[in-house]
Amino acid sequence: MSAFAYHNIDPVALRLGGLEIRWYGIAYFVGILLCAQLATRIAKRYPTSFSADTFYELIPFAVVGVVLGGKLGDVLLYHPSTLLSDPLYPLRIWESGLAFHGGMLGLIAAFYYFCKTRRLNFFEVMDVTAVVTPLTIAAVRVANFINGELYGRVTDVAWGMHFPGAGPLPRHPSQLYEAVTEGLLVFAVLWFLYPKWRHKPGTIGFSFLTFYGAGRFVAEYFREPDPVVFLPISPEVFSMGQLLSVAMIAAGLLGSYISYFKLTKAR
Repeated sequence: MSAFAYHNIDPVALRLGGLEIRWYGIAYFVGILLCAQLATRIAKRYPTSFSADTFYELIPFAVVGVVLGGKLGDVLLYHPSTLLSDPLYPLRIWESGLAFHGGMLGLIAAFYYFCKTRRLNFFEVMDVTAVVTPLTIAAVRVANFINGELYGRVTDVAWGMHFPGAGPLPRHPSQLYEAVTEGLLVFAVLWFLYPKWRHKPGTIGFSFLTFYGAGRFVAEYFREPDPVVFLPISPEVFSMGQLLSVAMIAAGLLGSYISYFKLTKAR
C-alpha cells in the first residue's frame, strides 16, 4: 500500500436537489466579502479621501472584473487557439477556467472605471484593496486544492499526494504552498507596510505586484508547469507562470519606486 495520501475531497459543499454549491464558489464569495469588510475597517482606522463604505459598492465591480478578466486571460495566455475553434468561450463564465493574471487586470480595469466615474483617487483605493486581496487569493488556492486541480509536480516527499487524473505518481500539494506564498505571506507584509506607506498613493498597490510575483515565481517550482505559449521554452525550465511573475515583479518595482520617491520629493 502506498504511503502517500490520496486526494478524495468532494468539490461540492452542498447539494440541494439539482443545485450544487461548490467550495470554489464559496471561497470567492467569502473571500470577497471578507476583503470588503477588512478594507472598510482599514479605511476607518486610517482616514482616506473616500468613504469607508466604498468597498461594499465595489463588490459587483470586483466580481465582474475578476470573472471576465480571468476568463479572457485564461484563453489568451494559456490556450489562444481555442478562440479560433470556439470564439464564444470567454463568454461562458459558468464554466471552469480563470487565469489569475487576467482576473487581476480585469479587477484593475473595473476599479479604475469605478473611481473615474466617482472622481475617487484610484491609487488610494487600490492600495487598500491590495492589502486585503491576498486573503481571497489564499482562499481560492485552498479551493483549488479541494477541487484537485492545479496540482504540483511529481515528488517523493512524505506529504506528496495522488490527485485524480494526475497519473499514478504522488505530487506536491502546490495549491497549499501557493495559499501561503501568494496569499498569507503577501497579506502579512502589506498589512505591516500599509501604515508606513499609505501617504504615498500607489506604493502599496505596486508592491503587491512585486510580492505576489515573487511568491508565485517560487511556487511555480513545485506546481505542474504550463508551457510558455509564445516562446520555444521548455516548461520544465521556465513556466508561463514564472514569465508572467517576472513581468509583475518588474512592473511592481518600477511602479513602487516612482510612487514612493515622486511623492517624497513633492513633500
